[in-house]
Amino acid sequence: MMLRFARVDPPQIREYANKLALAVFALSSALLESWIADGIEGNVLFSRIYPLQMGQPGFFLGMMVMVILLLFSAFMAYRLGRKYFSARFRTVRARGQVEPKSHLVFALSSINQKLGKSAQGHDCLIEDTKVLELDPGIVEFDEKMRQLERFKTPIEQFIRGLKPHADCVKQITFVTSETSMAGEPVFRAVLDWFFPQIATIKFSEEKVDFTDVMALKDGYRRIIDREQEKDQLSVDITGGTKPVSVAGALATLGYPGVDLQYVETTPGHDNVKKVISFDVVSQT
Repeated sequence: MMLRFARVDPPQIREYANKLALAVFALSSALLESWIADGIEGNVLFSRIYPLQMGQPGFFLGMMVMVILLLFSAFMAYRLGRKYFSARFRTVRARGQVEPKSHLVFALSSINQKLGKSAQGHDCLIEDTKVLELDPGIVEFDEKMRQLERFKTPIEQFIRGLKPHADCVKQITFVTSETSMAGEPVFRAVLDWFFPQIATIKFSEEKVDFTDVMALKDGYRRIIDREQEKDQLSVDITGGTKPVSVAGALATLGYPGVDLQYVETTPGHDNVKKVISFDVVSQT
């Protein structure tokens, strides 16, 4: 007789591991809390292993270690538990005008345009028979946008999302996939044409599957967790596919102060594609 084993996908393994870790940390928290309470009451701790009682050498150190372990276990249980318990949403700042931030996060969209050189040595955006020379002699933002709009490229929405932050932005970080990385030189060149003052442009080293919402959410959160000043962070969810937008929105919910923004895809009554910003958090 042949034994058959069900195939378990990596996301399922990660889910099982998270649930097991949650159970371990919850149990550890309960045990540590019980031992700490026994020690405070004067009971003998670990009587069958290494008896400890108030007043004995090593008692205070043992209690301190247990307190630290309790705090760590409780924190990890809370962090993992947020995924499995119902949450309510609180609007910190309702839909409105953009508050300029110093660190912006975008998804690096796949594009059809390539980068080339003009006869004058300037970078060029090329798509089929259309060519846009990124002429440094053009200084007006609106004129540059008019030329860029001819290409119907996701870069247009990216530039619109960046403009309200242009005076204070210091860093841009892109969430990337294996396929979208081909557009990195184009994004860099166009970004330098519009906003040469931006000092730091980073592309995530971890390549994410843009169809996997949970993997994308984790990719966004890795970037958010590394930022020390989270109130200076804004995540733009305009570019990319629907899973990319959903993941970006989900990633910001646990972080008060981290803004979520998107660029309107159709102009309003004033013929302007506005940038809209929110700050919403989830609480268990």
